[in-house]
Amino acid sequence: MGVNNNYRLTSGLVFLFSVLSVVYSYTGLADIRAFHRTILERHNEYRRNQRASNMREMEWDESLAIQASTYAQQCNYQRPKRSPDHGENLHFESGYVKSWHSIRKSIRRSMNNWHREMQYFRYGRDCGSACSFVQMILADSYKIGCGLNRCRTMTYGRSQRRHVSLFVCFYAPKGQLIGDYPFKRGPVCSQCPRGTQCRQNLCSNRNSARSPSNIIEPNPPQSADSVVGPILPDSGPLSSSDQHYLVLVHNRMRERRRLPELRWSNILELWASYVIRCDIEYPGPETAYSNFGKVDRSQPVYQLVYEWGDEGDDVYIHLESGCRTPGDSQQCNHNTNIMQRSIRRIGCAAMACGRKRQLTCIYDNRTI
Repeated sequence: MGVNNNYRLTSGLVFLFSVLSVVYSYTGLADIRAFHRTILERHNEYRRNQRASNMREMEWDESLAIQASTYAQQCNYQRPKRSPDHGENLHFESGYVKSWHSIRKSIRRSMNNWHREMQYFRYGRDCGSACSFVQMILADSYKIGCGLNRCRTMTYGRSQRRHVSLFVCFYAPKGQLIGDYPFKRGPVCSQCPRGTQCRQNLCSNRNSARSPSNIIEPNPPQSADSVVGPILPDSGPLSSSDQHYLVLVHNRMRERRRLPELRWSNILELWASYVIRCDIEYPGPETAYSNFGKVDRSQPVYQLVYEWGDEGDDVYIHLESGCRTPGDSQQCNHNTNIMQRSIRRIGCAAMACGRKRQLTCIYDNRTI
């Protein structure tokens, strides 16, 4: 009897120490070097969409990344009390990021959360209820560095949160969230600072290092619980504003490869409206390319196009939603369809599907 009890006690202790060793091995800083370009490109897309006259192109700054990582290690969810040299954005979520999949999802959700405040943004001298979004688009804050830390315990006001992942980004030079306009309105690049040049509608530092090489990453599915926030108004069928931004984001992505501009097609829009369903992916015409996907209704629909772009050129990665090529003759992912050199037209449709919003986009090579 005593032997059995000792065996059970020993086995229990071994199991406990095994669990603790796993838990503790996941704490500390996560390696986000593979995602620097994702962070830069997402910020620069948001900045480019403002159509500002003096918007600087965002650059990665390793010294800011070290500072942001050091601050994240303090596991304190509040902006630094004294930060004369840089601005900040913070986001946390429950659980430890462990794999590249979860790190990528955590970083994307952080930026999506800050960007979601765009619905409250009003151009003026006060960031109001959109301060995290405004921090991302301050024209003169063109350097960024970020860190992601896994905290066993994080201070959250007067309470404590256990087992969380904290993502922190620092921005420099520090801009004014209150008391000054975030950027200057006017023709794009018409007021670029001296020493910069216009590149893809942003004022680019001639001497800056180019963004780090892209690493094609797996495309993880988003669970229904991964995004939280109020459902946006008009998050069913596409509005004229939705159409504008869908075309804009598609063309910004194609510009990087110097591909021809896409134009909106009312015919393809009608086709997409006819075939769209919540649970079945009916394609467009046999000669066309089709993309399908769902986005949380707390996010703008064009956010999904950014996620399609993150798939890179690997047509064998896991896709949560499908894509089709003419005659189903090729393997595809959503991004490879968007990057087809032959296509000239785009037409999309959307519909509400519970908490999600279904988007179907069709592309073809006709010019009329």
